[in-house]
Amino acid sequence: MTRRTARETALQMLFQLTVGENDWEMAELWQKESAEVNGESDDNAMFIAALVKGAFDQICEDDKLIAAHASGWDIDRLSEVDKAILRLAVFEMKSGVTPPPVVINEAVELAKVFASDDSPAFINAVLDSIRKELNAAAEEQQQ
Repeated sequence: MTRRTARETALQMLFQLTVGENDWEMAELWQKESAEVNGESDDNAMFIAALVKGAFDQICEDDKLIAAHASGWDIDRLSEVDKAILRLAVFEMKSGVTPPPVVINEAVELAKVFASDDSPAFINAVLDSIRKELNAAAEEQQQ
């Protein structure tokens, strides 16, 4: 399983948790079944769990950040898929594990598969704006 496939699984799990209102045990069960089908490694399983748990735990905080950068859009009016993609990407960017350009590219690719035709450009714009803010904050902190 590639990291892209892992991110797809993470997106589906976060969607189940937030929209389907499934509990964590149900999401983990689905992940295990998906892992058997996709041949998921232990490393990717840990990556998926960390990504989903981190994004889920920081929804309120990250939604404020997303809302501040989704100019002209109320976060409650965004599609649930777009919100899930943005939440995963924001958490991954903030974690510092993956370079922000890679995170943005992966989020755009997820949007091409799972979201509407307009979503990739919207997600790219929002995440690039967030990336700039996070970079500015990091630079300010170093000074």
